[in-house]
Amino acid sequence: MQSLEPVVYYNSKISSLNSQIINLKSQITNLNKQIANLDGPYLVTSLGIHEVNNGTFNIGNGEKIESNALSILGSLTNEGKSTAYNVGLYVVAQNFYGVTVINMTIPLEGISGTASVPNGDNLPLTESIAPLQSDQLYINILCQNDVPTNWTITPVCSNSS
Repeated sequence: MQSLEPVVYYNSKISSLNSQIINLKSQITNLNKQIANLDGPYLVTSLGIHEVNNGTFNIGNGEKIESNALSILGSLTNEGKSTAYNVGLYVVAQNFYGVTVINMTIPLEGISGTASVPNGDNLPLTESIAPLQSDQLYINILCQNDVPTNWTITPVCSNSS
C-alpha cells in the first residue's frame, strides 16, 4: 500500500506556489501604477520647516505684523515626464494639544522670495511646473493665536490646466 505523503506534499507545494503567484501579480499591478505615475507629473520636495513663536512678518505695502507662524523653506521639483499644473502645497498642522490650527492648500503661483499668507481659506492653484524644473519657496503661514508644533506638507498638482 502506498503512502499519501507525496500527494499531501505536492498539494501543499501547489498551494504555496499559487499564493506566490497572487503576491507577484499584486506586485506587478503596483509597479504598473508607479510607471503610470512617472509618465505624468511627479513632484519632489526638499523642505526645511520650523515653527516661529512671535515673529515679525511683512504682509505687503510696508506693513508688518507680529504673529506665530509655520515657516517653509526649500524647493519643489517636477521630476515627472509631463507638466504639473495647479501646483501647491497642502499643509495640515496641529498645536501642542493636537488641535488642527492650519488646514489649507497654498498655491505656488508668484511665490519667489518671501510670501506671508494668512491661515484660512484655500487660494486658487494656477502655477504650472514643466518637467525637470523647480520652484524655490519661502513661505510663512501666519497663525495669530497658536504655535503649530506638528505638521504634514504634501505637494499637490493636476495633469491638466
